[in-house]
Amino acid sequence: MTEPHPHEHGIRPAQDGIRHGPAAQAGPAAATFAEEEWQQFQRSDLGAGKVVVALMTAIFTIGLVLYATIAYIVSLS
Repeated sequence: MTEPHPHEHGIRPAQDGIRHGPAAQAGPAAATFAEEEWQQFQRSDLGAGKVVVALMTAIFTIGLVLYATIAYIVSLS
């Protein structure tokens, strides 16, 4: 199923334990966050989750109303 790729993609396996990419270049200190930042991330995630649930509920409700309206109209004919 796999065919040789005619173009060079530039991806090479890590050699001698050397890692490439932004995480390796930034170092371990760049990946740490203060406790206040973690709490802010969690509050942001909770707010986004509430918005997603509200949107899904609204879409479901609109669909239910449309379905019920069409079912009522069809039952009259």
